[in-house]
Amino acid sequence: MTAKEYLQGIRGQRDLLAQANEDYLAAVARATSISSSLDSRHSGDLAERLVHMDNFAARRKAEAERLEALWQEAYEKIMQLPDVRHQCVLIRYYLRAETFEQVAVRMNYSYYHVCHLHGNALQAFGIQHRAFLKAGGAGAKLATNRN
Repeated sequence: MTAKEYLQGIRGQRDLLAQANEDYLAAVARATSISSSLDSRHSGDLAERLVHMDNFAARRKAEAERLEALWQEAYEKIMQLPDVRHQCVLIRYYLRAETFEQVAVRMNYSYYHVCHLHGNALQAFGIQHRAFLKAGGAGAKLATNRN
């Protein structure tokens, strides 16, 4: 596994959490859209919708826990890099999900300089954590072992 593949897994986990949140909000909207005049015909429908809502809530919680574990692991690994600029680029791009344009503005660099720093940062990360990445990265295994 490369440094880029490992760190992109965290961005992917963030996307899964966003999808889980959207699914949960849709389930809540469906559960609360039941008519206020509940009778025997609607009570089963409401119960089913509440079960779906609980299932989506559990999925959202699991995705959030996975993201937190991945984020913490990656943050600790990134902070071991000796160059603070490399740390900033990787944290902003992969952990905060900023675009290269946003990173450039925040760091007061050009877009092209940030792209160059990003490449150097990935290379440094790969060298610093070669054994970890060769083993597949613990976080990467966590991200791919979904229920």
